[in-house]
Amino acid sequence: MVNFMINYECTEACDFCFQKGIKFGSMMSFEDFKKAIDWLERLELFQKPENRKISLMGGEPTMNPKLKQMLGFLKEKNIKVIIFSNFVFNKKKIDFFDSSVIKGFVGTYNPKSFYRKNEHTLVEENIQELKKRGFEVKLSYNITKNNLDYNYVLDACERHNLKVLRFSTAFPNPDYTNDYLNFEDLKDVGKEVISFVRESVRRNIKLDLDCTIPLCILGDEKNILFFLKNVNAKNLICRSVIDVNPDLSVYYCVPRSKDARVKSILSFNNLKEINEVFDIQNQFERKELFAFPECENCKYLIRGLCQGGCLSLKKRFGITLNNKLKEKIVIGVKTWGGIGDGLLATPAIKALKDKYPKSKIRVMCNENHKEIYKNNPSIDFLSILPDELAIKNIKSQNIFETNYGKLKPSISFDEHATSIIGRMLGVAVKDNNLLIFLTKEEDENAKKQLSKYKNTIIIHITSKCSKNQEWMTEKWEELVKKNSDITFIQLGLKDEPAVKGAVDLRGKTSIREAMALVKNAKGFVGVDSFLAHAAAAFKTSSVVLFGPSNPTIWGYSQNINIYKDLECSPCIDTLGNGVCPYDKKCMRLITVKEVSKSISNIIRR
Repeated sequence: MVNFMINYECTEACDFCFQKGIKFGSMMSFEDFKKAIDWLERLELFQKPENRKISLMGGEPTMNPKLKQMLGFLKEKNIKVIIFSNFVFNKKKIDFFDSSVIKGFVGTYNPKSFYRKNEHTLVEENIQELKKRGFEVKLSYNITKNNLDYNYVLDACERHNLKVLRFSTAFPNPDYTNDYLNFEDLKDVGKEVISFVRESVRRNIKLDLDCTIPLCILGDEKNILFFLKNVNAKNLICRSVIDVNPDLSVYYCVPRSKDARVKSILSFNNLKEINEVFDIQNQFERKELFAFPECENCKYLIRGLCQGGCLSLKKRFGITLNNKLKEKIVIGVKTWGGIGDGLLATPAIKALKDKYPKSKIRVMCNENHKEIYKNNPSIDFLSILPDELAIKNIKSQNIFETNYGKLKPSISFDEHATSIIGRMLGVAVKDNNLLIFLTKEEDENAKKQLSKYKNTIIIHITSKCSKNQEWMTEKWEELVKKNSDITFIQLGLKDEPAVKGAVDLRGKTSIREAMALVKNAKGFVGVDSFLAHAAAAFKTSSVVLFGPSNPTIWGYSQNINIYKDLECSPCIDTLGNGVCPYDKKCMRLITVKEVSKSISNIIRR
């Protein structure tokens, strides 16, 4: 199910609301709503009649002035909708609620004392009228320390002849400033929760659990089994229900909106791709953090019935238990991508070794990566893929992959690639310094080779990742001509275009020789490529030209990063290596003058 948060404004100000403090500049426009629905229409999953349904949420979704148009559009598309409301809306709005498109309403129901003057009466009348017009209505009970007397909501269910009740404990907003229940609070209210379940069963009211709770708070096994038998608790292991915001960005869930989000639903091909991103963003909290020490050996967790509580709570209050992995003998890491991508994995590999020092790290890589991993003290074994024997000797759950490219990083993250790879390896990368270990001989040979020239600047003009990343050869030649006091040394493959006036070492160095030259040169100028990352590893002063990729993910703060943040940028994760429809405008806008000025700055440093 996809949830559309069509606005965050609300008529109420519930203390426990996990959207408290979230602000968007505007409500979702009808045009953006249509774009998102059209995107859903392309999905194979959405072609099945039983899957053609969405939820409209807020805030209070009935406050969106385009709600009537949205419902009409959904009716045209034959898409069913559930509206999540607080039922505090003008009764006239009920007239444009169409039962042919609206499947039902779900709404927060508070004690009478929570409402302002006449609001409780309005809520009661709206529920009654919706029921009268044939809409399904389900109330929602939020358990907080100040709202443990559940009889008011059970009485309302009986009064309105509602057979199903949705409930949840109060969860934190992204800043943890609302009235929520942390793990210790949950232990304190566990008895009231099971008492509420028993009373609901006695009154013949079925229960749906909204979000996860740790089963152990309910008491002994008898209580837990009673709970599992009588509560529809599919969410004890929470899984992504896509929340689409007014600007079409996507959250895993609102409490995790600062940690698990992507920039736009339109940038992905399907829901599976978005869920892959969220799986990576959530795996540390899901697998490594537990609510209580006893979680580690809990049979309900081992059987996959319970995940130990809300991931947002686990991030803030969870207990980290690393003992299991520390006991494992070999941890496998399968690297991915070009040479630069292999280099980007080195901080995460070091963090993995630091976290599990007793384990052996086996890196399984392609032929090119082995050159950058030589002499790395964090790597105990190095295997070249395919190496079936190496994989066979590692338990499947001990093998991590570094394929962050499938996560569409420039769309899904606002953090450096090294940190994203760390997420995939289940470690926090606190230091994103890339690691290359040259021998003394390699270092000295490079110094000797460069000693023949003055003011040496290494240039690298191409990118294997995308042709759209390349600056025009004529601009490189103009740059060389304008800076006659500098010796430009061109590295790269033999088949790359030659730059007139530069010392031509294309195809004449090994990977390690090229890295040594970058280390010992006065500076580096190039596009976002492997050698730009190598320069960052050695802290070589650098000017890096970005086009379809962006410096947030692939840049370094010590560099001068030239990036034209156009409306179509970054496109590396959408266009890939396809032909740019704008004739590489982002690269053409980079001038020789600004690159020359940047080179002067790094030389002065």
